[in-house]
Amino acid sequence: MTPEDLGKPDRQGVWVMHEAAVSAFLVVATQWREVANRDGPARVTGLDYTAAKAGLEMAGITIGPDDFTRLRIIESGAVAAMNEERGWR
Repeated sequence: MTPEDLGKPDRQGVWVMHEAAVSAFLVVATQWREVANRDGPARVTGLDYTAAKAGLEMAGITIGPDDFTRLRIIESGAVAAMNEERGWR
């Protein structure tokens, strides 16, 4: 990767440096942990990392620590959006 790659989005709007994390997230985006709530909808707490790891392995995807950090940032935004949609703030 070159410094020029960092500021150059690809045709899908994802920066090259984030492609691996976005691809990994999309593979495991169904593996959520939720906490039941008797007074309303379940609250999403985050990805189930055991299931996510298995999903990545089955998909043949390996990510390093930097991409895992990026995946967790994506996860954080997704958790906030899903919980807000469910009425949690």
